[in-house]
Amino acid sequence: MTAKYVMRANVALAALAGLALRIFFVLKLPVTDSGDAPFYIELAWNWLKKGVYGGVVEGQLMPLDTRVPGYPAFLAAIFSVIGIYGAQLVGVQIMGVDSGSFWSQMRAAVGLSDITEGIVKSIAFGIACSLIAVYQGYYATPTAEGVGRATTRTVVTSAVVILFLDYLITAAFL
Repeated sequence: MTAKYVMRANVALAALAGLALRIFFVLKLPVTDSGDAPFYIELAWNWLKKGVYGGVVEGQLMPLDTRVPGYPAFLAAIFSVIGIYGAQLVGVQIMGVDSGSFWSQMRAAVGLSDITEGIVKSIAFGIACSLIAVYQGYYATPTAEGVGRATTRTVVTSAVVILFLDYLITAAFL
């Protein structure tokens, strides 16, 4: 098998996995109105009135986590594949590098530790940003201005924490 065939197979598998995940959510958590707003409204009402962060699935209130723990790693894998193909597009199509040379150098330069580091970083960043958002949202003043300020604090704090975590994780993988 050539490297090009393996990459195409990986992209196809990632796309199928994403499609399967979306179909699962659509079938298990149907949205009656357009968009996801009714789903999130139902989550909020169930949390406030019944103390359960969940939705009604098959007539029963089920606690659930809408942000699947493996989802950041899944996104990291998709972005890695897209990044590699973007590099191939620029290198081979635009700059005129030989395709065989590009893929052989790519295989020599990128190791499993690079991929592992990317996945570990994505999970760490996802956890950190989620915790920051929950903290800021919990202590937000319950007004439009308070929510706006909490959102701004969340974005700024998350950006700084991501830079710090990126440094720490990169240092740990060296």
